Amino acid sequence: MNYTLAEQKCHIRLYIQEIQEIHTKRLHSHLSIKTGKT
Repeated sequence: MNYTLAEQKCHIRLYIQEIQEIHTKRLHSHLSIKTGKT
């Protein structure tokens, strides 16, 4: 499978976006547990 450079950049951007969303969700749940808020 050969991707063009533009396609690769798009995939990387989506991948990073997914990771950031997971991290922020994890961070929020961690903070809410710490402070006792839901």
